[in-house]
Amino acid sequence: MSKIKILRYFLVVFFIVILTLSYFVYRLLSFYNKAYKGSNSNFVQVLNQPPQKQEKQIFNILLLGYGGPGHDGAYLTDTIILAHIDKVKKQIILISIPRDLLVTVPHKQYGFIRAKINSLYQTLLFSDRYNYIPDEYKNSSPVKLLSEKLKTITGYEVDYYLAVDFAGFVKVVDTLGGISVKLDKPIEDFHYPVEGKENDLCGYTNEALATLEAQIKESPESVFPCRYERFYLPAGVNNLDGATALKLVRSRKGLNSGGDFGRAERQQKVIQAIVEKSLKLNIIPKIPQLLSDLEGKVSFDIPLTLIKQNLDEVYKFSEYQIKNIVLSTDNVLTYKVDPEVGYVLYPKTGVNDWGSVSDYIKTEIENLSATDSGSLQIAPVKQ
Repeated sequence: MSKIKILRYFLVVFFIVILTLSYFVYRLLSFYNKAYKGSNSNFVQVLNQPPQKQEKQIFNILLLGYGGPGHDGAYLTDTIILAHIDKVKKQIILISIPRDLLVTVPHKQYGFIRAKINSLYQTLLFSDRYNYIPDEYKNSSPVKLLSEKLKTITGYEVDYYLAVDFAGFVKVVDTLGGISVKLDKPIEDFHYPVEGKENDLCGYTNEALATLEAQIKESPESVFPCRYERFYLPAGVNNLDGATALKLVRSRKGLNSGGDFGRAERQQKVIQAIVEKSLKLNIIPKIPQLLSDLEGKVSFDIPLTLIKQNLDEVYKFSEYQIKNIVLSTDNVLTYKVDPEVGYVLYPKTGVNDWGSVSDYIKTEIENLSATDSGSLQIAPVKQ
């Protein structure tokens, strides 16, 4: 091959590489600009900034999961997990917060009102619809109120957040080629909600339903069986696609489901499975597809400066241990039926007495941190 042909071949390959990299950068920038909900940040300027002399070593990142458009309670957060990340100890502790936790919400007229913690993200996301919210929360971060409550509950300040809806979650799992999750017991839920049938009348007329109001309130699945389906997974290792993984993290009724606490455990297992699968794959070629999957389905306020400073941690992630804490009635919580809010959870030491809860979390983190680190390990869920 002549030198001219070699040069032409090289130029063509180089041009293709540049186009590929340009597309990658464009997709990354487009995704970031749409998903980022923090203060304004210029992509190029941030990448050219020198690293800070003193980088932060411990982060608390709030992970939120919600239904999204087309689901009942579209922006109520079914999943609330505070990820306590320690770069020095190479450790991540996932702290699951029950969605039915009873909290107080600021009110212009009454000082405060009672609400479930899973409603706080939605309240500020659409703060213009809630006239009682004080002005200081208007046009603020959608997690401002939730972050304040979590600091009181856990004793840890939320540094950043990441929120994803169900559709984004399903696509990520499918893009990874599915995940494997080990179940200690089989899961069988005869009343798993069928997507798209939330308002199906199952053959009833409006007139007939008017006579069944009490039964609908007490047991909607008995009146509307067409809205539900059976969901089953056996004990042992299960290979799950995105749709099945979503059912696993949402199911809270039926055999061995464990209610909300069991669901919190499974949510943590699924997060860990996603991490494990990502580490096993060469994830770089899948990034454009992942960005496409998540566009419009995820939001966060993690700044580019932090991402830049911690890129090297991605390659060290196999050194991290992942451990778990689930707040439940087995440790620091109890329950009651609130006349205004319904079924709620609150500290055993009394409503709004969060000192016992934050003390418990601090002690558990100290105990979990006392264990040796090594290659990536998935510790049992701590209740």
